[in-house]
Amino acid sequence: MYKNIKIYAFEPNPKLFGKLILKYGNKNNIFLYNVGVSNINGQLELNETIIDETSTFEKLNYNSEYLQMKANVVGVKKEEIINKKYLVDVITLSDFISERRLNNIDIL
Repeated sequence: MYKNIKIYAFEPNPKLFGKLILKYGNKNNIFLYNVGVSNINGQLELNETIIDETSTFEKLNYNSEYLQMKANVVGVKKEEIINKKYLVDVITLSDFISERRLNNIDIL
């Protein structure tokens, strides 16, 4: 859309990050980072769900009607919605911006 735009993208899920690399890795204006964004720097446990685009760092509320609906859509019990759990690196946006001395961000 814009010729001089810079895009910064974060994806902690390795499988989804791989898809981003395949699709956008050759673009000079798109910067991809295999980390999550959080209020801390370090590591957090990622709850990778069966629909991995809906993975979360948050603890699931198994009493949630939304979680039950999502489990019904995918055809599993709500207790089976998490595919796996693993630690991923996370960074705060303020530290990311400071470390890279970014003065202008078009899309984050």
